[in-house]
Amino acid sequence: MKILESIVVAFQFLTRFYLPINVEWDTGNLRRSLMWFGLVGAFIGVILAGAMTLFNRFDLIPAVSAIIILLIWIFITGGMHIDGISDMADGFFSMRNKEKTLEIMKDSHVGAFGVITIVFLLLIKFEMLKEFIIIEKNVWLLILPPTIARIAAGFVLSFYETTKKSGLGYTFHSSDPRIFWAIGFIVTLIISSILNIKSLIFIGIAILASNLMALWAKKKIGGLNGDIYGAIVETVEVIGMVFICAV
Repeated sequence: MKILESIVVAFQFLTRFYLPINVEWDTGNLRRSLMWFGLVGAFIGVILAGAMTLFNRFDLIPAVSAIIILLIWIFITGGMHIDGISDMADGFFSMRNKEKTLEIMKDSHVGAFGVITIVFLLLIKFEMLKEFIIIEKNVWLLILPPTIARIAAGFVLSFYETTKKSGLGYTFHSSDPRIFWAIGFIVTLIISSILNIKSLIFIGIAILASNLMALWAKKKIGGLNGDIYGAIVETVEVIGMVFICAV
């Protein structure tokens, strides 16, 4: 039962899916949920791969397929990670001090840097999805970007401190979830290498990128918050799409 509860926590934390199971968001379930971050990403990837397979069967033109798949991708997460990278861009590129940067990130309005970041992010994902279809890549490789992105988010959630000593991110981090993240990471390594041995390179790049972003956040605002986690997810997903299309 504890395993099921931790899976539910992982899905409800990372997606907009509501599972009709009452669970306690206590320390135990939070730390165990880190094992399942990769599973949530794989679930998202399977939906995307299934959609692409269906659209290919109906011979939809690549651009139309790519747009629909991208919309599905956004719908699954409710766009919360996109909101995170937008807030991070607005705050970090404003070149203000820590307090002002955090204030800008909390502002519900999207600034110029946020808009530019969202546009570039969606354009890159769209182009990579379209290219993925055109060059006839194995559709199941689409599982990798969302899976590794959530493993990367789990990594920084486990190993880097938050900006404040309260909130869900702090509760996750303070629950000492590293061993559970490590279990999920090892399983992801094995499955990813089966899908494509070159994916191990992508995993290395993802961990490096998430480390660099976390260190940048630590320098700018003294730690990590929900916006940074979302930004890392989106950044690693984009890196993954480019990597898969390139190799």
